Amino acid sequence: MTADMKKLVVEEIEFKKRETLNLNGLVAFSLLLGGVLSTLRNQVKPLVEFSLCMEKVVIKMVRLFIWYIA
Repeated sequence: MTADMKKLVVEEIEFKKRETLNLNGLVAFSLLLGGVLSTLRNQVKPLVEFSLCMEKVVIKMVRLFIWYIA
C-alpha cells in the first residue's frame, strides 16, 4: 500500500444519533396500507370511508389553524 492509498483509508467510523424525526417508516407503512386497501376494495369499504372522513377533518383543522393563527 502506497502513502497516497493510506490517506484514503478510513481508520475510524463514528456514528452519531440524530435528534430529528425519521419519517421513512411512516411513509413506507402508508404506501403499504394504501396498496393493500386498494386490492381489497369492497371488504374494507368502511375503513376507506373512515379515512376519507378523517382527511376532511384534518383539512378543516389545518384551514382553521391557518386562518386564526397565521
